[in-house]
Amino acid sequence: MPIVDYPFTARYQPGAGGALAPLLLVELIRDGNSTRVLGTVDSGSTITVFNPEHAEVLGINLEDGEAGRLSTQGGPVDYYLFELEMRIQLQAHTNQFPCRVGFFATRRPRNILGRDYIFRHYQVGFRDVAEEIYFRPE
Repeated sequence: MPIVDYPFTARYQPGAGGALAPLLLVELIRDGNSTRVLGTVDSGSTITVFNPEHAEVLGINLEDGEAGRLSTQGGPVDYYLFELEMRIQLQAHTNQFPCRVGFFATRRPRNILGRDYIFRHYQVGFRDVAEEIYFRPE
């Protein structure tokens, strides 16, 4: 079994409802506009999706995006896909990359950082007992 050295550690933070969660602050950038967003790093989600108010800050009209639907415990949820840039800063390390992310049609309890981009750029480890999440740039 390989041993992974994770150079960056983040403590879980209070999320929706106050429960501690593996949250990560990212910056979304599009056409000279940017917004900082706190998202849940979710290894069970295949896509990255944010609340619609972040699209508004970026100057995005949701109906201009490619419509999609995902399944959640609460039932199906509509979203719209857009091309933009995402910037992640972990201590002194910064990484910016193009991505295709969704914006929910209506507000949801959390922003989701799925496997499609975070996990392409970082090896991620979770340690719930210590309430920590670990990152290693790929």
